[in-house]
Amino acid sequence: TPPAYSPAGTYHPKVIVERGSPLQEKEARIDVVAIPPSAGNDPPTANAGPGHSISISVAHNHTGGSASDPDGNLASYSWQLISCPTACPVLSGTVSGSLSGSSSAVPPSLNPPPRYTPTAAGNYVLQLTVTDSDGLSDTDTVTDTVVAPSFTFTCLDADPAAEPPDPCDVVVEFSPALLSLSTTAELVINAVGGFSSPVTFDVTGVFEDYPVGSPPIVAAIPGFEEYFNGNRVSSFTETSPYDNVDFSVIVSKLAADPKLDKIYTVRFQASGGSITRTLDLRLILKASSPEFQER
Repeated sequence: TPPAYSPAGTYHPKVIVERGSPLQEKEARIDVVAIPPSAGNDPPTANAGPGHSISISVAHNHTGGSASDPDGNLASYSWQLISCPTACPVLSGTVSGSLSGSSSAVPPSLNPPPRYTPTAAGNYVLQLTVTDSDGLSDTDTVTDTVVAPSFTFTCLDADPAAEPPDPCDVVVEFSPALLSLSTTAELVINAVGGFSSPVTFDVTGVFEDYPVGSPPIVAAIPGFEEYFNGNRVSSFTETSPYDNVDFSVIVSKLAADPKLDKIYTVRFQASGGSITRTLDLRLILKASSPEFQER
């Protein structure tokens, strides 16, 4: 068994040769040069980058991808859409190219980066493939999410002191000197997916929950007047970019009960594009007699 030589270098082993009859031994010296084993080629690494939240019908430039190779042999890269909610759109921009033997690169930095225009809501999966000069390759995928255009709306701290502390609760407390009292709630539109249609607010009903816990019934609140952004109108339209909408009501002291708190539900409807949302505001009228409020 030949000996192993490590580390790399030159060695001078002694060799004993036996020959003839009777056996005779002779010594010889030889030079052995040990060299390191040839290095193998490691595959490159693809990084497709982070996913993005994008909008329907808006062109998306995908940035953030990268590639690296421990041997410094990067050769090429390519992008492709491999999964879409419907038929995949055309991928344009710089979707493939040479990396010229570098050890690291950021393919999307080439101008223009890979881009596409989504046509439907859902997930779009991009795949990046990088190859080195020896033909080894690696792939990585990233998912972009498209949210359908839509909106929601809610209240913004209408009455932080209300119990329970629901932002859509407003409390009215009368005093002997007041015959009517106003209170305000702030309505907030939250648009997603590039939604930008005008949104129209309406009050579609007022319901009484009295006594507390009973099924709501349609009610007419004495002295009830509604205002949007300070204007006494039955509906109000807000356009993009959306500002918060102030909703105010004025109620008569006659709406309150001297002994018991009364709760009304003011139901809003917001309509924009083909979308309709509803929201309930709780109007809490405290007992109008001070001695019962104190209790």
